[in-house]
Amino acid sequence: MWGFFPLALAAACAQVEETRHNVLLVILDDLGVDRVACYGEHPSPPRTPTLDALARRGVLFRSAWANPLCSPTRATIFTGRYSFRTGIGRAIRRRDGERGLALEEVTLPEVLRAGSEGRITSALFGKWHLTSPSLGPRHPLDSGFDVHSGSLYNLLAPDGTSSYFRWEKTVDGETTLCERYATTETVDDALRAIAGEVREPWFVVVSFNAVHTPLHAPPPGLRSRELPPRPRDDPPSYHEAMCEALDSELGRLFSTIEVDLLARTNVVVVGDNGTEARWVESSRDLERGKGTLYDGGVRVPLIVAGPAVRGPGRECTALVNTTDVFATVAELCGVDAHGFPEGAGRDSISFAPHLRDPTAPSLRVFSYAESFSPNRIGNPADGGPADNADPRRGQRYARRSEAIRDARHKIIREQGAPDQFYDLVADPREQHDLLAGGLDAAQQEGYDRLAARLREFAR
Repeated sequence: MWGFFPLALAAACAQVEETRHNVLLVILDDLGVDRVACYGEHPSPPRTPTLDALARRGVLFRSAWANPLCSPTRATIFTGRYSFRTGIGRAIRRRDGERGLALEEVTLPEVLRAGSEGRITSALFGKWHLTSPSLGPRHPLDSGFDVHSGSLYNLLAPDGTSSYFRWEKTVDGETTLCERYATTETVDDALRAIAGEVREPWFVVVSFNAVHTPLHAPPPGLRSRELPPRPRDDPPSYHEAMCEALDSELGRLFSTIEVDLLARTNVVVVGDNGTEARWVESSRDLERGKGTLYDGGVRVPLIVAGPAVRGPGRECTALVNTTDVFATVAELCGVDAHGFPEGAGRDSISFAPHLRDPTAPSLRVFSYAESFSPNRIGNPADGGPADNADPRRGQRYARRSEAIRDARHKIIREQGAPDQFYDLVADPREQHDLLAGGLDAAQQEGYDRLAARLREFAR
């Protein structure tokens, strides 16, 4: 139904001149690779024809890592820096004393504005989840976006309840109550702006709340199945319906954008963390989804299509991190990544070369993910912004977990627990901790190499 990128569009893409292109960044919430049919990670995934069509016209990345929770990953995307540098290690809560992404951080829209001498317009539609009460409702604008419309946190109403059908919507700093389905509203806002106020060249972020909780029944036209009366009667069916609704509205977004405009736009779709495992009928362990550093929590969908892709319908196994979205989008927008201010995008490596040759050797030697609490602590030597007003800066973490991998091996290190060490080639589902049985020489070398990298991040 939503088979976008039709033949007319493919032909138009071939005629686009090599110039500064638009970038449409789509962020999926709590949707891991097991929920996207073209990844083939689940025996009976939801129907995702739009994402499947995107993969056929682009490059599907098999080894993309995020952090295990949403706010930390979103911070990596917009700063190109690991969480221990930004200070965002867990989901930000809307309460006094909470800290969001510091305004001193150099963000992607700020780099695009500076690198294009103000020609690139940046707009965000949907979920932000990087602000805090002290930073206020204009935080997305203060962080570099020219336009913002959506939820500042997860979907919340004034009474503290959470619903896709009744939620606080903020438009350029002004907050009102919205009673339209959030997934549909996000696409409507993006389409309205793309057709009007957002001038080319642009960087547009469509950041869905879906498929984050609460479980709910999407409008009937966006799903293929009838649902039992209550989510608790059949949670997997409700979750599958939410995935279908997300894919349907994503299809409407792509099919409504004017063909020639989409032909000069690179589309980047990325997940913010893995699937919440308790909603999914799967053989995966329930303790190995969202919130964990197992691959079920950190390996996410990453699909790119558009004029930057040479030879569509291919897969790439190179290591990619969500920090890399920063440098990649800059390159796709024609902005020199090497001209960033000192410290900006410090951990970001552009994966644009893999769009031209998905089989090229990985540009990353390792990929890294982490989770910690509380937010906004660390050491100024991490290269983060000065924050002397925060008395917690320099304190020890109450909780910290981290993971690192190279092309073959992976270490999971959780505070107060023994390391875990896996061979992801021989054991991709991480069922056999090699440290439990003793390491051979090659395994020991792999462990030592990754452990040395982890020590570089010890704070």
